[in-house]
Amino acid sequence: IRVLTLKASLDRKANLRFTFDVGNINDHEDKHEALSYTLGVPVFSQKLYHENAPGYLKITSNLKDALTKLRQPTPDRMIWVDAVCINQQNNHEKNFQIPMMRDIYKKARGVLTWLVQGNKDVKNDFDRLSKLSRATLVNERGAHRRASERVASLDYFSRRWIIQELVLNHEVTLPYGSASISWIRFQTAFRSVQQAVKAIEDTSSINVVSRIITPWSFWSKVYMLPGWNTSDADRYHNRRGSSRHRNRTISEPLAQKLGVFDLLSTFESSQCGDPLDILYTLLTLTTDMRATGISVHQICTSGIVREQGVGHPPSSFGPPAVARVLQCKIPFLGPRLA
Repeated sequence: IRVLTLKASLDRKANLRFTFDVGNINDHEDKHEALSYTLGVPVFSQKLYHENAPGYLKITSNLKDALTKLRQPTPDRMIWVDAVCINQQNNHEKNFQIPMMRDIYKKARGVLTWLVQGNKDVKNDFDRLSKLSRATLVNERGAHRRASERVASLDYFSRRWIIQELVLNHEVTLPYGSASISWIRFQTAFRSVQQAVKAIEDTSSINVVSRIITPWSFWSKVYMLPGWNTSDADRYHNRRGSSRHRNRTISEPLAQKLGVFDLLSTFESSQCGDPLDILYTLLTLTTDMRATGISVHQICTSGIVREQGVGHPPSSFGPPAVARVLQCKIPFLGPRLA
C-alpha cells in the first residue's frame, strides 16, 4: 500500500507537501493513521505538492482543509487517505486496494475523522455531547436532542464508506473546531439521548448513528476477545471451526442483524457514487458472507452489480436492487427480501 507522509511545517499557511511510503500493510501496522472524511464538492482545484519532485496532486478543498488542520509543526505525519493513496484513475489498482481497506483501517494507529467545519452551533453541540458522555442525562433533554440531531445530520454521516471506517478501529476521534470527542464517547452520548427521549422516530437522523453502533458493538467484541484474530473473525459463522471458537460468548441475535441483506436494508439511505460501493462498503462487516468462501473482491468485481447498475439512476438501482442481484448470485443465503 501507499501511505501519505504529510510533511511537517511551522507555517500553517505553507503549501502542503508530501512523500509516499510504500510497503506491506503489516509493515505499516500501528504506524499510520487513516482519514475518514467526505470528499466534498468534487472539484479538484487544490494542490498537494511532492516534496522531492516538481509535480503535485490535485485534491478537493475539503481534503486540503483536513490535511492543513492535521499537519503538525513536527514531526511528519503518516496518514492513509483513499483519494490520494489509491490511484483513482486505475480500476485494476482500485479493485486490488479497496478490499484491503478493512485491514488498512483496522491496523491503523487511529482513525481521524474530518467533518466540514465552520458552524459555531455544531461546535457547541460537540462540546455538549462530550459533557453528556460523562454524565447522566437529567435536564435539558430537548437541547441534547437538538444537538444530537444537528450533528447526526452532517453530510459525513450520510456517506456509506464511513460505516466500516468507524467500525474497524477502537481509536476513532471526531474533532470539530477546538472541540473533540472519541467515537466511543460519541456513542455513549447518543445512546443516552435515545434512552431519555422516547419520542425519537425511526426516521430521525439520530438513528443513522445508531445503525452504525450495531456492527461496531459486534465486531469490537470479536476483535477484543483474547486469541482472536482476523482469520478467526472470518470463520465466525463457519461451523467447521474448532469448538474453542464456536463457544465464544458472542451475541447471536446481534450477529444475525449483520447478514448481508440485513445490512443492505439497514443502510439503504447511506450514499455512495458507484454501484459497486453499495456492496464494497458493507461486505467486510457481514457475518454470513464470511462463511461462503466468496471474497469481497470476487463479488464486487464479478461484473454483475456493475452491469445491472449501468444506466440506472440511484433511485432505481439502490441496495434493494443490489440485494436481488446478490441473491441470484448466492441463492443459498436464503430469501431475505421484502
